[in-house]
Amino acid sequence: MPIQRFSPTAAQAMPQTLTTPRPSPKPTPTSAVQTPDHIERSSDNVSRTAKGIAVDHALPQRYRLRAVTPNLAEKKTSNALLMDTHAGKIDKQSNAPRGMDVIRSDAPHGGTPTHHLNINKRLTNVEDPHLPISPAVYTGVGTMARTLEIASKAALPLAVTIDTARIGNAVMQDDGKIGKHTTAILGNVAGGWSGATAGAWGGAQAGALIGAEIGAPFGPVGALPGAAAGGLVGGIAGGIGGGIAGSQIGERIATHLTKGNTP
Repeated sequence: MPIQRFSPTAAQAMPQTLTTPRPSPKPTPTSAVQTPDHIERSSDNVSRTAKGIAVDHALPQRYRLRAVTPNLAEKKTSNALLMDTHAGKIDKQSNAPRGMDVIRSDAPHGGTPTHHLNINKRLTNVEDPHLPISPAVYTGVGTMARTLEIASKAALPLAVTIDTARIGNAVMQDDGKIGKHTTAILGNVAGGWSGATAGAWGGAQAGALIGAEIGAPFGPVGALPGAAAGGLVGGIAGGIGGGIAGSQIGERIATHLTKGNTP
């Protein structure tokens, strides 16, 4: 009997076993899952910011933003003052200057029909230019001053509470002992406070110098307000930035010193 040979066409026509592809597992979303590491990083970021604000508030910085409440009945229309705490009359009890406003955010009054910024003539020896601003800017400056005052008072207890919780959690990870987790957090906390202090002080000094240089082309009416604004912003930004850098450096040093130790 002759042997039947299959042609390629016949081979292709043979039935093939079909396999049903298995559905690939759906990826588990991780962005919404709060792991201990995520919580630690979030609390660390909040603590760093709070440290910067708290330290800047505690230091005897020269320039401060003060919120005031307008009183139209008494013809007081200002809602915020950028103060020079080194200026003004000497207080008899504290033997320190009482401070004097460099810039004052003011509403329309008398011969000034628009919202404006007053620049203190007693400090610049130049006639107040009454720089016009919009009502929105006037409101925004007042809101910023009030918010900063509230944040400055709340920042210290907030930072201390968060740091205490972080240290306690690290001790638990080390089974109640001072192991590498606790040492790393202690380095982070100590470095954060040290960095925030150095950053707030240095930032305020540098900010005042930079602000004065920017405003110098406009004479005293530009240099003094520039120094005040620069010192204020520099102190807060320097405190926060110093807290971030200091905490990272402190944690790395502590981790390096305890490298190889068991928790």
